[in-house]
Amino acid sequence: GEMKVYAVESILAKSEMLVEKAGASDSPDPADIERAKDLLEEVIADRTFRPNPMVNKGIPFRRLADLIREEDPVRAIDLLEQARKNQGDLEEGYENLEIGLIYKELLDDPDQAVEHFERVHQNELAPREVKQFADQQLEQLKSTRLEPPDLYSPDMLDKFPREGDLQ
Repeated sequence: GEMKVYAVESILAKSEMLVEKAGASDSPDPADIERAKDLLEEVIADRTFRPNPMVNKGIPFRRLADLIREEDPVRAIDLLEQARKNQGDLEEGYENLEIGLIYKELLDDPDQAVEHFERVHQNELAPREVKQFADQQLEQLKSTRLEPPDLYSPDMLDKFPREGDLQ
């Protein structure tokens, strides 16, 4: 009941404090980040925390995903998908935006990235800034995924060695 709600708030606050402490330091203690991750894992694993509004909204999932995205992008996506599922129809686009970014920046999978940014674009509940960011990402991806270069265009031909150059 009530105690559990407070427990979540305080665990999340403690985890956040550790992350901020590490972020503020020139030589952050890796143990702080590990401890922060453990605290988030604890909240995510404990089913009795599920009804908590912060858990329900995916906060601990998103924070943990953010901490591990570089070292374990696949698990980060998994956490974000869990958070998205827990929210059902109330999902506001944050998870899809993050998943899209991980596919784009870390997994080099533009098709999956586009698919997730499109979902944000179509999401009625997504806040304006979330949508705008997703749309920027889409623009970027679409401009880099244009037609394959025309190998016979004049400027491409300049890039090939000519017969005489090969001696």
